[in-house]
Amino acid sequence: MNISKKTKTLLCVALVGFIMLIISLAIIILELPFFKLAKTGELAVQTAPAGGKRAATWIILIVAILRYLPTFLLFYIVSTAAITVNTNTERLQGVKGYLLAIALNAGGAIIWLAVQYITLFSTGVAAQPGSALSGIVLVAMVPTLSIAAIISRSLYKRTGNIWTPAFLNAILMTTMTIANTMVAFK
Repeated sequence: MNISKKTKTLLCVALVGFIMLIISLAIIILELPFFKLAKTGELAVQTAPAGGKRAATWIILIVAILRYLPTFLLFYIVSTAAITVNTNTERLQGVKGYLLAIALNAGGAIIWLAVQYITLFSTGVAAQPGSALSGIVLVAMVPTLSIAAIISRSLYKRTGNIWTPAFLNAILMTTMTIANTMVAFK
């Protein structure tokens, strides 16, 4: 049986994605050490002297990044594979390829926002009225996902593999998400 290189890449990505999903679920369901470490870090910030709170905050930030990184990595491996497979053709060179990559990565969010806000402005009630906060958060995700698509496509063109852009995007986007949702301490 002759399997193309593209099919082998997709099967490999699917296998890695499945393994990352199992690891993420195990961490969440079994409350593996990441959660215990986060609780310990939070306690350390509350009991630390004034000068030590900054170091304790960094510990919590790093633990939180490690806690969510597997899920983000799963998404960006699959995303980078999809972008690579669908935009790596002769007719999609240049701007067309980048626009398709952005549509693949952020298209779902754009469609959801369009339905949500068109319904809101035409009827006075959003399509998903219980998801008001999701819409607000999703507005900021559209440029983030667009930039991640551009990074994925350009790094793949330079390196020839999907792992570098997937790991870079996962680390960058996890760090941005965690840093933007940190709560001020009392």
